[in-house]
Amino acid sequence: MAEFFSRRFDQASSLRELVLSRRSEPLATRDETADLSTPYGRLARVVAVSSGKGGVGKTSLAVNLGLALQELGRRVALVDADLGMANVDILMGLVPQYHLGHVADGTCTLEQALCRDPDGLLVLPGASGLMELASMRGEALQRLLGQLRRLDRLVDVMLIDTGAGIGEQVMAFLQASPEVIVVATPEPTSVTDAYGLVKVLTRTRSAARLHLVVNMCRNADEGMRVAGRLKAVAGRFLGVELSLLGAVPHDPAVSRAVLDQVPLLRGWPRSPAARGVREVARRLLELPAVTSGGGLSGALRRMVRLTR
Repeated sequence: MAEFFSRRFDQASSLRELVLSRRSEPLATRDETADLSTPYGRLARVVAVSSGKGGVGKTSLAVNLGLALQELGRRVALVDADLGMANVDILMGLVPQYHLGHVADGTCTLEQALCRDPDGLLVLPGASGLMELASMRGEALQRLLGQLRRLDRLVDVMLIDTGAGIGEQVMAFLQASPEVIVVATPEPTSVTDAYGLVKVLTRTRSAARLHLVVNMCRNADEGMRVAGRLKAVAGRFLGVELSLLGAVPHDPAVSRAVLDQVPLLRGWPRSPAARGVREVARRLLELPAVTSGGGLSGALRRMVRLTR
């Protein structure tokens, strides 16, 4: 396991150095996000994307799910909350200059911290900033949550890419999120860890609605079998209903997208995996949103409460 994480870290570090060598300026500018000062009304639907173990394609799914939801006419923001291996910027070829921590300490505005990809998807780098949230108090915390509440009113869906596993910080995010997508692959270890994640989340008495995506399937039948087993044991032993959003096939195009730092839906829009992700997005939108969560600002407020 340690060797696995070491390889992932080295790969991520190499990719980050490659990106930095290509670009030195962030994508986002004040002009690109100037429209963020205009409120639209209701708060965003907040959906966390998580997994019981790493290496299941969670972040790739989160990125492309965001793009697929954009294609379906929704305004989407993606928060990189993977405190251990924040890779959203790498997968999208972005070089953010600021993150949420800079917003919190007044170094920059929320508009400056946001990156906008060519398809309009907003990305909020948040890794270290989110760690600092737990120690914030009083006026500073309220000021930051107030800025995030503005973002809540500007998008329809807020995706949170959390870390993998059942660590304290990951669980705090998941407990605070109104909806959680659990990503698993057909590998036995992934299935076991996905069940473990659902089990721990259930024991915390989380009220989150749980969804399931089976990623990297050899075919649709395999995906349905894995989903059926997970749904059955979760229902029987935990009393939890998992709503299946879909099965995304294993596809070499996903690896090419990661290496080229181009999102799958943009670089290989007709690939089998891209079609699978679009189906996941369509099914998510068919389900009624949990609207009582108070958007991202409400979720982070709950997370702060849980981590103190």
